Amino acid sequence: MTTLTVGLTSTLQKTLGSAGAYAYAVYFDASGTAQWTPLVVNGALQASTSPGRFAIDLPSPLDGGKVYFLIQSQDPSAPQTDLTKLITQQSQINWGSAATYQYRYDSFEVTLLGSSGDAGNLTSVEGFGIPMQISIPHADGTTDTRGYGVSGTQLFNALDRAKDHSLVYFTDGPLKGSVRGAISPAQSVIQPAGDQVYKASDWTAYIDSLKKADTGITVTGFFNGAEDGNGIYHDAGFFGYTLDWVAGTNGQPGHFWLSPTASSQIKGHIKISAEALAGSIYSTLGSVEIYASRSDATPYKIFGAATADMNTGANTQWGEVLTQVLTGFTAGYYGTSGQPLNPFVSGQIDLNKNWNWDPTYAFNQNLAGKSALFHDVYSQVFFNVSNSYGSGYSDNLMDAYAQGGPLISVSDQINGTWQNVKTINLTLYADSETPGGYVQPEIYNVIEPIGHVDFGTKAFLPGSYSPVEWAAVNPCSVTLNFFNQDAILKDGTPVTLRLFDGVVNGTAVFQDLSLNPASGGSLWQNWAVSFNAVSGTYVINAVANTPQTAGSLVISSLPTPQDGVGWYQIIIGSGAAAKTFNLYTRTDGGLFLNPAVDSQGGSIAVDGLALVAPQTSTGATIQTFALDFLYSGSSTLSPDLLTWNTDPTHVSQKAADTAPVAGTLSGGTFTALANQTNLVSNTITTTSALELAFGWTGTNSATGTTSWISNTTNKVAAGNLAVISVKQQGKDVLGPLTATGDIDGMWQTGQTQALGNGTYTIQMTEHLHVSGRIGAAVSPASSALTVTVDVDEAALAANAAGNGLTLATGNTPAPAANWVRLTAQSESVQSGVAVLVYAVDSKGNLVDQSGRAGSSVTLADAVRGSIGAATDDAGNTLALGTQTVLLRQGEELRFASLSGNDGVTRHAGATVTPAGNGGLTVAVAGVTISAATDNTLGANALVASAQRASDLPLLHLSQNQAVSLVLTGSTSLQNTLGFVRLDVDLAGNISLNGIGIDSAAAFRAEVARSLDAGGTFTFTSPDTATQTSTWTVAGKTGFYAPVLKAGTGEIFVLGAANSDGREHIRLFGENTFGFEDLTAAQGADFDYNDLVVALSVSGQSSTQIFA
Repeated sequence: MTTLTVGLTSTLQKTLGSAGAYAYAVYFDASGTAQWTPLVVNGALQASTSPGRFAIDLPSPLDGGKVYFLIQSQDPSAPQTDLTKLITQQSQINWGSAATYQYRYDSFEVTLLGSSGDAGNLTSVEGFGIPMQISIPHADGTTDTRGYGVSGTQLFNALDRAKDHSLVYFTDGPLKGSVRGAISPAQSVIQPAGDQVYKASDWTAYIDSLKKADTGITVTGFFNGAEDGNGIYHDAGFFGYTLDWVAGTNGQPGHFWLSPTASSQIKGHIKISAEALAGSIYSTLGSVEIYASRSDATPYKIFGAATADMNTGANTQWGEVLTQVLTGFTAGYYGTSGQPLNPFVSGQIDLNKNWNWDPTYAFNQNLAGKSALFHDVYSQVFFNVSNSYGSGYSDNLMDAYAQGGPLISVSDQINGTWQNVKTINLTLYADSETPGGYVQPEIYNVIEPIGHVDFGTKAFLPGSYSPVEWAAVNPCSVTLNFFNQDAILKDGTPVTLRLFDGVVNGTAVFQDLSLNPASGGSLWQNWAVSFNAVSGTYVINAVANTPQTAGSLVISSLPTPQDGVGWYQIIIGSGAAAKTFNLYTRTDGGLFLNPAVDSQGGSIAVDGLALVAPQTSTGATIQTFALDFLYSGSSTLSPDLLTWNTDPTHVSQKAADTAPVAGTLSGGTFTALANQTNLVSNTITTTSALELAFGWTGTNSATGTTSWISNTTNKVAAGNLAVISVKQQGKDVLGPLTATGDIDGMWQTGQTQALGNGTYTIQMTEHLHVSGRIGAAVSPASSALTVTVDVDEAALAANAAGNGLTLATGNTPAPAANWVRLTAQSESVQSGVAVLVYAVDSKGNLVDQSGRAGSSVTLADAVRGSIGAATDDAGNTLALGTQTVLLRQGEELRFASLSGNDGVTRHAGATVTPAGNGGLTVAVAGVTISAATDNTLGANALVASAQRASDLPLLHLSQNQAVSLVLTGSTSLQNTLGFVRLDVDLAGNISLNGIGIDSAAAFRAEVARSLDAGGTFTFTSPDTATQTSTWTVAGKTGFYAPVLKAGTGEIFVLGAANSDGREHIRLFGENTFGFEDLTAAQGADFDYNDLVVALSVSGQSSTQIFA
């Protein structure tokens, strides 16, 4: 438990010692009930264990709690109002109530969750009423404080000078005539129009100055993830946003757009009017609309929100972007430039970019050129003389300070566990007193030089830094860290270390050392500086076999001044995105003075907002330190320099997402399957659905879903892919199913995946979406969903016309779909003919694989699979294929024929008759096929799903997977069979190493160079024998296709990407392919029997292969 000890100074006790004076402390517990502690009642100091000090036990946990302090002055001769009875809700403590009941008030905010980031702060956002001090003793023996640097009277006077009429006074009681409080802009703008001291219109001129297509304003940073006001969690991410203005047309007003940069992980365009922007700077009263695309007709509606409007203060990723934008107005950064703090540094600091917002430049300080048109004068007062929040985002203004920011830690780490502090001491002061505890804000961004000889004039120059010196041993080093969350500096970004080499005739001279990785190498290494004594120059080279954490590099053997103040420059990037950081070090005997030691604070300093992390040591000197360029919510670099961190080690260390949710789709509506009652992982059985879709946790309908989605689950970053894997016995049995995250990371597959009876492990892995393809993984596999499919097999029947198959009526309950097993029994046709199995509805309309019917559906869309038979040149049977296709209730399977010359006969005269085993027999195009329902799909049927989906000879296989081959054929050539891994994008487009299949010649040449190293197989037909072999996949997991290198030297690939523009591979069933080994110009007969191969991943092919 944390105890808040509230003390009143003796002067304040005396001030409140008259009848009619009252003082209280109050907080509101989790139920909203007021918990009052009277401090002074009618001039009498209340009893306590220590006079003038009151112990208040704070509840735990306490998230964003607020303790109010109220000082009231009433006419002692009049009836007394009791605030403890009048105020029952936190919202009743406000400016209007204070005027009515004559009290001043102030507050202390605190979070007590037992975590490392728990903090408290003084806040004057609602106005200033009472000078205070916070003092927190920590378990390590240190004490941290916050307070005000001037008396209450001085602060009131400063606020009155900043804005006329901002003070109000007591009108009754012993305090009559004294200041009751100073109104803040946040309180002023919600008062009636005539009573507003600060107005939203204060910002109009400043905002108008930015109404141009290119404002030059860019903000960047990190959203750390949060639950919004509707109980929906929004995932963390890096952002970069630019601001531009679009003028109104056709009588419509103009508006600002905040648009994500190309590298921003946070997506969504923020549309805000000039009026809403003006109404959001003092207090977030405005609203915005979020759009997935600026061209969208309607805005995005955030999940759980009542409307598409979002308050500018919303606790979302877009709200975080807006905090940065609004901070720029508060401080008056926009349209200004900062003056470099080092007189040797030329140029200006562009304050339109928030990665340059050193607080040294806030409120028109240290500028080069013109001042801002306006800034928040109220906030400026607190910025200058207090540790209190003066505006809603004062932490943005002050978080670069090494000390003196408004936040104060209320956590201790004890035996490795974070706990809340035991005591928080808070002292209330009289206006005439200056509170103790004020910590002067300090940023260590420059060190004044101690002087050195100018090598040109030979005279001592007091303003010179000390040049580095090369010693026999140079033990010093610095680590540069460029990673945070999932963002990282692009590997290959130019990085230059500049060593200060002295002043010559008043000009600083540097030696430039560029970090240039070897071809194929990485920045993330140890880079050692060396010295050429003959030329007097330094060089830097990567040290072999010294890999570092991705995003981190070490510069070792760093030369330093022996004694003095060293100056280095570190340049990151090139062109408009480049940024130069000035690094300063105090050295003693060539080692760095330790800034953690008393009186040596700031002995290592860097500008540009980079963060110094010194070596952990109690010694006076240290040999190393780190510079962090990305940290917490901050980036010190242009967003153009950053990208996703896809390093496998980084990805593997992330927490696994929760399991995907399984459900069904009907008309685009997702319905979760029952019994998915656990957030993390579920094991369920479905007896009704073979076709499943998958979605994020929020698509679940389980009772706990509302609470689950208030924290991290399995959203993906905006625009990233949720890649669903389906495994049996630890092996992928299907190609990946994908869904794209919307701008808030929610996802759901738009199509279903048909499964057979059996048990499957379903997991989701987040991948980048790269130009329509599955990019690198950025998460480990999620927790698993285990689904057992156990759907009854319905009877199969002939349709009314006797030329198709349908699920028999009368099944109870009727399954939504069944798998139909088709097996070629015999043939009496010329080799090369295949049967196309397609679907129609009850009216004969073609139905595509997803179940959609209509005039736009083509026969190719409606094909569910193909089956056929191959014969040798003498007419003897070589192969009889098998196929498994999905049949839904209300659909019919029909049969078309495909000739060797690619002629399609849709109505091929199929006849369906009963078979002796209770199944059916289909006779079509000279092929006799048995048909029966069979929902138990074997491994071969599952791996053939890519063929059914694409009508191409594709198999999705895992690395090191063993594939059995049976080869037969009828040819005079010696042909070689191989396999190639192909790139198949999300739209089904095929390429290889960036060469599309449409570039046929180049594609074939690339195929010939890229055959899988798992083996090639030569076949020459003696017309007598089959050949068996095993191919072990050597390449990465993915889609593979067969390739034939004919005895003529011709390369034949899938599709029509062959030299004659014809297909040379025919599907005779699942995983069974026939090849034509001559081109049309060479006299091909297109009987597809020159080589026939049946593949099996289960050891035994279901296709019958004959010698």
